[in-house]
Amino acid sequence: YLEVQRLEAYLGGPVAASLRKHKMVLPHPLYRFLYWTYRILSGTRYRAGRRLTRAGWMVVIGLVASFLMGTDTENTVVYQGLPILVFMLFTAGVFSCFFRARFSATRLLPRFGTVGRPLYYRVMIKNLTSKTQSDLVYLENLADPRPTYADWKAAAIADNRKIRPFTVNARRGKPHRIAQIKEADVPSIPPKGEVEVRVDLEPLRRGVLKFGGVTLARPDPFGLFRGFIRVPLAQSTLILPKRYPLPTIAMPGAMKYQEGGVAMASNIGRSEEFVSLREYRRGDPYRHIHWRSWAKTGK
Repeated sequence: YLEVQRLEAYLGGPVAASLRKHKMVLPHPLYRFLYWTYRILSGTRYRAGRRLTRAGWMVVIGLVASFLMGTDTENTVVYQGLPILVFMLFTAGVFSCFFRARFSATRLLPRFGTVGRPLYYRVMIKNLTSKTQSDLVYLENLADPRPTYADWKAAAIADNRKIRPFTVNARRGKPHRIAQIKEADVPSIPPKGEVEVRVDLEPLRRGVLKFGGVTLARPDPFGLFRGFIRVPLAQSTLILPKRYPLPTIAMPGAMKYQEGGVAMASNIGRSEEFVSLREYRRGDPYRHIHWRSWAKTGK
């Protein structure tokens, strides 16, 4: 419908004046508010996804459900579970603050990767304390892929001008996501010991993939909330564009019968039998040049 309106407006139809009148432009402060809302929500979702375990997410879901269904205290007893869930989540957060340790890491990163192909690399983690560290989870810290306000505003305006198809795209919900990294379990590290961790990463966009550091997480005794130890380790690798498989192309290169007979083959110099030498002509294959005779010409 919008395409028809633009076409009629271009041709000077009666819709041209109505399009100019009803064109709506969002004010500048509203774009700024939407951008900061996007920053706060995306940052909260990212941090909550790393801090909470699966059991912690179940507690949060139960907490929200009990809060919504516990308003009617006369007919339901769901509200009784609300203080218990709050206490568990609060205690788990407090216990995670007591995670103290020191580590060093070395990332053995390949030079290149490809969009859509798994990228495997190894990380050497060393325990710098005199205690055995166990129940650790390896998390990767990538550079913040979120755009600046100017880039976000330009992309939002350009996206509003398009007619979106009725399809579900995996990148539409997270358009600025650059890679998908799986959590890796870290084996027990003895005092002053070193272990190797294998990390699985899948690039989603081409370009330079920047790493800011590594994070070693340990859950609390309840297994709900994680405590973090961050190790700075800046590196980068180049992600190449996505490769697409092509069907086999048959390109026969063998010489068969010469068109025009033996006489024509002798004139153009494509015969397999040697008759005589002639001057080089543009288009002749280099493999048929007699280089010793060519060297005597001095040109």
